[in-house]
Amino acid sequence: MIPSDIESLQNPSPGMHQILFSVEMSRAFIQECCSTLRDCDASTADAISHMICYCCYCNQSFSACIIEELQNNISTVPPNELKSYFKALTEVLLIEDSLQSKRIQFTLAGGKYKPELSIFKTIQTSSESKRIYQGIKFIVGLANRCFKARDFILAQGEQLQTAVSWLRRKINDHSWSHASAFSFSNESSTSKIFQRTISAQDTLDEANALLNELEARDSRAPNPSLTTTSTTSSSSSFKSSRESGNTPGGNIEG
Repeated sequence: MIPSDIESLQNPSPGMHQILFSVEMSRAFIQECCSTLRDCDASTADAISHMICYCCYCNQSFSACIIEELQNNISTVPPNELKSYFKALTEVLLIEDSLQSKRIQFTLAGGKYKPELSIFKTIQTSSESKRIYQGIKFIVGLANRCFKARDFILAQGEQLQTAVSWLRRKINDHSWSHASAFSFSNESSTSKIFQRTISAQDTLDEANALLNELEARDSRAPNPSLTTTSTTSSSSSFKSSRESGNTPGGNIEG
């Protein structure tokens, strides 16, 4: 996914230039976008995601800032309001430019100064089962849509195994209710209790397929920990403008 009008990015209007390259304006724009995502309809959410992706294209600091803001919301808003944030974050990570791998690493593993801002960390530390589940569903869905993300996720072997084991236990601990399987949603329901649904079972099946692929890779690689160390450490080079002191549009270090 890339913006269709690349020329307009190279020669932005004065107002767009401020959003892209002014720290104050870009943060205000990002906060307004994320605030609107919380309770808007699907078409508005899609339009916001498109604007965000347009601004992220080949723009390091804006990308880092929007990922940071999205993850702040993912870790704090009620679980029934998470879907639009995960969808927007997915679209950002699918942007095909020179920063795609850095965005993926920053999202999944966190940055050097804010390692807590990562999806895997949210899964590990949250006490809310529906927030954890949606984080796992996001990771599985991203892996199925992006080869670069899939490779990075598989490199986080232990964290992936822990997440899938958690979901497997949750599925096994809940008896199958035919009625709830079709009528209940772990994403939109205001209930705080995770329930076994067809969607959750499908997510587990896809997660198990990832683990099978991981095991197959491990059997062929004599020392897979080297890959994990390399990819994890490289994520620390993606820093937000608050960490690096750069204005949006700066370069990624390392």
